[in-house]
Amino acid sequence: NFLMAFCGFCVIFYLVLNISTIQSLTVIFVLSCILATVAGVLWLMLWWCIGVPVLSVLVPGFTAGYLFACVLFYTDFGNLLYWTTRYNYGMSFTVGVLILPVLILYWTRVLNILCCAFIGSFLITLTIDVWIEAGLKFIIVNTFRHAYIDGYLDVIVTGPFEIKDIILSCVWTVLFVTGSGLQFYRERGKPEFPSCPRKLRRLRRQQAPNTSDQDHIERDERSPLLRNVAEPYYSTRDRDQSEPT
Repeated sequence: NFLMAFCGFCVIFYLVLNISTIQSLTVIFVLSCILATVAGVLWLMLWWCIGVPVLSVLVPGFTAGYLFACVLFYTDFGNLLYWTTRYNYGMSFTVGVLILPVLILYWTRVLNILCCAFIGSFLITLTIDVWIEAGLKFIIVNTFRHAYIDGYLDVIVTGPFEIKDIILSCVWTVLFVTGSGLQFYRERGKPEFPSCPRKLRRLRRQQAPNTSDQDHIERDERSPLLRNVAEPYYSTRDRDQSEPT
């Protein structure tokens, strides 16, 4: 929950700060990470207190939907003349973001597994992309530029798709498929969605036996008042001496 919330809110704060401020990209990136960390902690606390599955999968769903829309508009589909106006581009991009959450929101576990595998595999691939200087990072950079650079809607995006990009795309696909398959295999037979920690703690507290009530039920008029005191031992000789003659 925290990692998905951090990624989603980091994108939001980065775009908002880029549009509304004139600071350098380094300052904006640091501020975005700090604000995203706070937002991720708050979102994790919300899940810890409420534990509603639909709310929990919204952030991963929207983040994966955003990545899906980025991939879609990085292809030739994003170069259509219809997207040259800001309204058309923004509304169509929003529809692309909402496709995944709206279609799979009913199956919360499926949506959560697919979105986490989709985003996680992309982050792994993006790390390799930065190291070998490939072009997959421009999938995200392209949408950032459309958001805060005036006149960028008229630019025709024709990013180079070299052998490195093809290999990374295949790696991304393999990681996504294997990650989703392993999670589905591991979660089979388990509940649809785990309960939040607060509800689990309350359930354990209710199921735990109450020792005071149990002691009260087990005691009767013949039970000793002090349980830890050993019962007195009387030998046969002492008993004979105590009997009256």
